[in-house]
Amino acid sequence: LESWYGITRPFRIVRIPVRLRRMQPLPRGYDSALFRCLASLYAALKRPDLVYSRSVEAVAVAARLGVRTILETHSRDLPVKRINRLIDGGFLAAIVTISPYLKEIFCGKYGLPAEKVMVAPDGVDLNSFAQVPGKKELRVRFGVDTHTKIATYAGHLYENRGIEDIFRCAELMPQVLFLIVGGFPEHVRDRRSEVVRRQLRNVTLRGFVANREIPGILR
Repeated sequence: LESWYGITRPFRIVRIPVRLRRMQPLPRGYDSALFRCLASLYAALKRPDLVYSRSVEAVAVAARLGVRTILETHSRDLPVKRINRLIDGGFLAAIVTISPYLKEIFCGKYGLPAEKVMVAPDGVDLNSFAQVPGKKELRVRFGVDTHTKIATYAGHLYENRGIEDIFRCAELMPQVLFLIVGGFPEHVRDRRSEVVRRQLRNVTLRGFVANREIPGILR
């Protein structure tokens, strides 16, 4: 976990016995309804002051068990009626999202109380960028000559994450190499097929890489 996710402070991980065979880092279909129910039940048994989750379903189960929760979401689509019921019931303490734009959607379009929606932009550890090799060494490692301009992206590849705009930019700027890292295997496969179909010879998708490699790629 330290090298894969860049974690520096150890913490305890509890495995929920949904599958008999251990798989790392996560098995396909790990985020099942059974897992969410068992995880919420485990959290309730620990009698916490608060549960923090990225799953609406897990938050709903925890709320039914009487646990106050915070939901973090990066999606524009929310089950608004369920969220409002959780707020009215007093068990959903807040919703955390990553941009003022999403907060405007939640409050303006869906009518969620503004005081219940918090904005916490994604953070970055600048110290990790100070420890990477120089640009020339990195270009040699990735097989890129010193004269080629590079545009980099690290993140997921599913719809509404901006990858469509990146591909459009690649079409408009064939002289620039677009180096893209991240994404689930099935999304990487689909996007690579799209790159071939659209003949985007200046786009390279490397798939998911360890966190420790990201600063060198973005720099």
